[in-house]
Amino acid sequence: MPTAGGFADAPEGAADAREPPSASLADEHDRTAAVPVDPNSWEEIERSMRELRIQLEQELETENRVAEARQARVDRGERPFTELELVAPEK
Repeated sequence: MPTAGGFADAPEGAADAREPPSASLADEHDRTAAVPVDPNSWEEIERSMRELRIQLEQELETENRVAEARQARVDRGERPFTELELVAPEK
């Protein structure tokens, strides 16, 4: 039967030994921040896949804009873009 401090069959002081959830989460965050990242961990794989997905979406968006602009030039009777026109200027 539950009591104010926990369950009746729990050892005395067990409820006191537990940390509040916010404190344990903060401690866990500190430990993970100090531990070097394993490149083969699921978290790292997920993070890198997310970055790659974002990069691919941006590249696809750029390709689509170029294709639309190229088609617009052709529709106006102009010549399509040359490779030189498509190269981004270096900074």
